[in-house]
Order: sequence, then C-alpha cells, then structure tokens
Amino acid sequence: MSISPITKRSLTNQTGVSPTYKFGFAETSTDAMVVDLSQTEDQLWLGLSQIARRKIRKAKSEGYSAELLDWVKNIDPYYDIHCETYFRTGVEPHPKAYFEGMALKISPLGFNFLLGGKAPNGSVVAFHNSAKMPHSAVYHTGCSRTAHQNSGVNYLLFWEAMLQAKRLGCEWYEVGEIFSGSTDKKSRGLTEIKTKFGGVPRRYFKGHTERLEPFFLFDEKYDSQTFEEYAFIDDDQFR
Repeated sequence: MSISPITKRSLTNQTGVSPTYKFGFAETSTDAMVVDLSQTEDQLWLGLSQIARRKIRKAKSEGYSAELLDWVKNIDPYYDIHCETYFRTGVEPHPKAYFEGMALKISPLGFNFLLGGKAPNGSVVAFHNSAKMPHSAVYHTGCSRTAHQNSGVNYLLFWEAMLQAKRLGCEWYEVGEIFSGSTDKKSRGLTEIKTKFGGVPRRYFKGHTERLEPFFLFDEKYDSQTFEEYAFIDDDQFR
C-alpha cells in the first residue's frame, strides 16, 4: 500500500516513519516532489526549472494551449491516446473501465479534474488528470500523442494543472514519485522530469505485505475524509 505525501497524515508526520508498519507492512517508502501552492504565480513560475519554462514558452509560441475538459465527454478520446502512449513504450494499457470509473464515479464528486492539451489546429493531443482532495491535488494520470512529444505540451499541462489546483483552493500539489540514487534508466528519467516543476521532496510512505486476509486499514476517528488516504497509479504522460 502507499500513502500520498499530501494527505494530512503525511504532511503532519514529523518522524519520517511510515504508518504502514502498524499493519505489518515491510518498509518500501520512497520520495515525491511536492509543490507549495501558497506561493504566488510568479513564485511558482520561478520555481520551475529553466528547461520547463523554455518548453512551456515554446508550446505557447507554437499555438498549443491547455483547457479544462469534461471527463465524461472525453472518455473515448482519453482512452485512445492512453493506448497510444502505452503501446509506444511496450506497456499493456489499463482497461477502459479504469478511466470510466474516474469519469463517471469520481469526477462527479469533485475528486479530480481533467486538462486537455490542444494543438494549433484545436485538436486535443494530450491529457493531464489530477486527483483532488479537500486541501491538495496530485498528478494522477496523463497521456499524449507521439507526434507531439517534443512540442512542450506536456510541460504546459503540468504547469496549468498546478495553477488550476491553486485556483481550486488547494494548498499542495504532488508532482510525482522520484527515485534519488537509482541506477535504473527509467527511474532516473522519471526523477529528472518530476524535479523540473519546483517543490521539495517529501516522504512517500509505502509498505509491502504478503498477507491475504482482510484487515481494517483506518482508525475509527477517520470519517469521509478517508478518501485522502487513497493511493494513485502514476500513468506517466512523458513516456
């Protein structure tokens, strides 16, 4: 199991010790980049790497844009680009039902928002889906057309997602998991990308167990905000 670093429990954890140990999980925690959205837009912009700022400017100058979209109306377009993204790297796509659940069950509750990256001709060529909690948001899933990989549109979407989260009153935005010191090429690549959007690394609590019997995960004091303890699959749009 994993607990996002922007849940209230993670943000208030001063020990760095994963709470998963209470349930017999072996420690497998990593780190994730988290951006403080209490900063002004100018401060957030300066927090981006020079490469990220350059790619965002490039995308805008070439006519690319980001727009808030209706999840329900974009299930099919999203899944089409999701499959292209995964086939591009030889990974099996998620079932379409996975995204239908996001659109039909989670989106109406206000627990996510979807941005589309539009090419100069107006067609949507990339998506960026953020999961939203009462006080924070996290990059959840994303995908893009192969032909537009070098346009900068994915960087533009990441930037606009952070601004949208700020407009919605979120205090934090989780950019994604990083793997400092990893020798794996893919992990190093993801770390390089996820550190281009500012923020600081925070502990991403994780645990592993072989136990199969049911167990109660949350204490009785936690009510409907239990949603904040959910973990999210990172469907990386930079593949």
